[in-house]
Amino acid sequence: MSSILVDIKYMSWVLANANNNLPNFIKDPKENNHVIEKKDTSDLLGFSQSFDSWIGPVYNFGINMLTILFIAAIISMAFAIITKTGQWMKWATGTMVFSFIALLILRIGPIIFLTTNAVGITLIVSDTVGFLKAVSFWAAIGMILVGLYIRLLHKVVSDHPEYFRWSKGLFVGALILGVLSGVIPLLFKVV
Repeated sequence: MSSILVDIKYMSWVLANANNNLPNFIKDPKENNHVIEKKDTSDLLGFSQSFDSWIGPVYNFGINMLTILFIAAIISMAFAIITKTGQWMKWATGTMVFSFIALLILRIGPIIFLTTNAVGITLIVSDTVGFLKAVSFWAAIGMILVGLYIRLLHKVVSDHPEYFRWSKGLFVGALILGVLSGVIPLLFKVV
C-alpha cells in the first residue's frame, strides 16, 4: 500500500515538473489554432448556400408535378370508365395511389420529422396502430352487416350463387379483420 502511495507521489511530481518536456501544442493550445483557421471552407459554404437557394423551387416543382400527375390520372380514369379500357383504368388507379401517397409524404413528412423526437415517434406509431385497430374493427362490423344483407338477397330474391359467394367472402374478410385487429396489437404489445 505504501509503495503505491510513493509511486503516485512520484508520478505527480514528475508530471508537475515536466512542463519543459511537453510538446508545444499541449503547452499552449492557442498556438495551433492557425491550422484550423487556414482551412478553406468557401467551397462548402458556397455549396450550402446554393443548396438552400434551389431546394425550395425544386420542392415546389415536385409538388406541382405530382398534382398534375394526379389530375391526369383522374382524367384517365374517366376515359377508362367511358371506354371500358382496362389498361387505362389500371394505369390511372396506380398513378392516383402513388401520387397521393407521395404528396402525403412530401407535405406531412417534413413536419413530422422536424417536430417530433424519439418519444413522439413512438406515440405516433402507437396512435396509428390504435387507429388502424379501430378502423379494422368497424370495417369488420360493416362487412358482417353487408354480408347479412347479401345473404338475405340470396335467400329472398333469386337463390343466385353469386350472392352466396359474395356474402361468404364478406364473412371471411370480417373474421380475418376481427382476428387481426384483436391479436396483432397483443402480439407486438404496441397498444
